[in-house]
Amino acid sequence: MWPLTPDSAASLSVSELRALVVDLIGEVRGLRSENAALRAENEELKAANLLLKAEVQALRDEVARLKGLPPRPPTKPPRPSGMEKKAGKVGRPPKRARRGPKRDAGRVDREVTLGRVR
Repeated sequence: MWPLTPDSAASLSVSELRALVVDLIGEVRGLRSENAALRAENEELKAANLLLKAEVQALRDEVARLKGLPPRPPTKPPRPSGMEKKAGKVGRPPKRARRGPKRDAGRVDREVTLGRVR
């Protein structure tokens, strides 16, 4: 019955539509449970990844110590991007003085004709 087009859906009987809806509800429930399982697995993998990163950092520090090198600096958490910074700020932005055009300073704006001196 797939793919279902608007024309083929209009030609279905009521019982066929009910069966289709029941199938779709079952499919959605299956997808939701699969999504929840994948999210849980993702969280577990993130936690394991953080532990492995800490272990790798400790091993690198140990290698540096054995070689007689200075210890590695501690890692800092990632800085937020510009969009995240901007989204967190509330209130009015600071006012800045506007700068005018530079060419108007030496421009002649009128012309005066002087009479002859006798």
